[in-house]
Amino acid sequence: MVSGIVLSPVVNIFVIISAAVANGQMKVSQTPESAYAVEGESFTFYCAFPLFRDQSNVTISWWKLGDTELLQSGSDGRKRFLPLKKGEASLQLLNVKADDSGVYYCGVKHPDGPIVNGTGSRLVIYVPPIPLKIISKSPENSVPGTLIVLCKTAAFYPDSINLTWYKDGLHVTKGITALKHLNSNGLYEFTSYMEVTRAAHNITCQVTHRTLPIPVRSTFFVSNRKGFFMILALTLIIADYAKHLKVKGSNNTYVEK
Repeated sequence: MVSGIVLSPVVNIFVIISAAVANGQMKVSQTPESAYAVEGESFTFYCAFPLFRDQSNVTISWWKLGDTELLQSGSDGRKRFLPLKKGEASLQLLNVKADDSGVYYCGVKHPDGPIVNGTGSRLVIYVPPIPLKIISKSPENSVPGTLIVLCKTAAFYPDSINLTWYKDGLHVTKGITALKHLNSNGLYEFTSYMEVTRAAHNITCQVTHRTLPIPVRSTFFVSNRKGFFMILALTLIIADYAKHLKVKGSNNTYVEK
């Protein structure tokens, strides 16, 4: 240092940063480290790096582990690269989908040094098991006067789920068969069915899942009038949940612990 020259604290910071970059010691961190978002929401990744005197020369790249190309803002209209500010860059994913799950990295490149990778952010997309689908069919053993009622979820994630049957308002616990399997897209599907008589019934299947703020029900009515059998399938999604869907595009962040 030249004798008699005193550097201000701000200048000292930039000198230290420049030296660290030159020595390949620049640290790039990412937040959150691990998190989840529900399908249809928006999610933001953050990439933090040392402050540079001139940020206009800093280049930020983003990519998803396993992809062969860098992420591009115009690829599908769902990716936004937010402007640099005070040593931080952001990537926003809009209307997230199941295949957005993965580990994302940012890379910071300054003209005075090599590109430095961030610490990575793991994102898991949770998918709700709706809409529910109800169908009916005759039993394979052709028992007279009976009917198989089947309730099937949409593909969902994670796998923990609870499906409950009600007949005429009473909880049904016997005579129920349930099947759950993993499909080729890495999502789960759940099917449950029960046998009922062809008399008049009000039958409901109810699903609870961590992606649903309240349980979702599907109800159908079986009536037998003058020998005519009729099933009316009706999906009932409670108003509070419908209201929730209107704001699912908000930028919610759920950090996994």
